[in-house]
Amino acid sequence: MIKGIGCDIIAISRVDKVLRRFQDKFLTRVFTKEEIALGSALPMPKRIAHFAKRFAAKEAIAKALGYGIGSSFGFKDCMILNAQSGAPYVVFDPIRDLYQVHLSISDEKDYAIAYVVIEE
Repeated sequence: MIKGIGCDIIAISRVDKVLRRFQDKFLTRVFTKEEIALGSALPMPKRIAHFAKRFAAKEAIAKALGYGIGSSFGFKDCMILNAQSGAPYVVFDPIRDLYQVHLSISDEKDYAIAYVVIEE
């Protein structure tokens, strides 16, 4: 049964500005160590798109769960990784690991977008 759907879009330039201004503070507040390591290994501008897509994915997941980002769901309550094929997937904290999540993320020059369907 579908628990919820979520979609989010973000201007990549917005993430770029935040990264330039707050660098580590932003990264460690929003992303897990694994996500940071994967993104930091990429050349610019792929690095910025990496973080923008994951930011959008976390926002879309929060919307699909019906929470939004806040006390019930935080940015680091999930992690966005990629399978060997390149397909993105979600790893939840143990409390929410019972959900099946279908995730699509993409970027194009100025924007990153994420679409999520969560099943119980």
